[in-house]
Amino acid sequence: MTHDEVRRLLVEAVNSTSIFVFKAKGFEAVFLSGESDVPMSELDVDSLGITELCIAIETSTGVELESSEVAGSSSLAEVAAKISARIG
Repeated sequence: MTHDEVRRLLVEAVNSTSIFVFKAKGFEAVFLSGESDVPMSELDVDSLGITELCIAIETSTGVELESSEVAGSSSLAEVAAKISARIG
């Protein structure tokens, strides 16, 4: 799976959760284009949102990430890298 495909699947996962600020602030387009990264702190996500995201990531990619792995990531690019590493 390519880096762009992982980013696209991560965007789909984020959009399926209650993390509404992702689209509202225009993060989706810049993240998909690779133009910019999205700091996790900008997503204003709580522990429930992190749990939702982990479930959505597993559903869309088949990769199981622990909540602590996602919450401990500094950015969505770091989450994408963790997904890519697990996919191989």
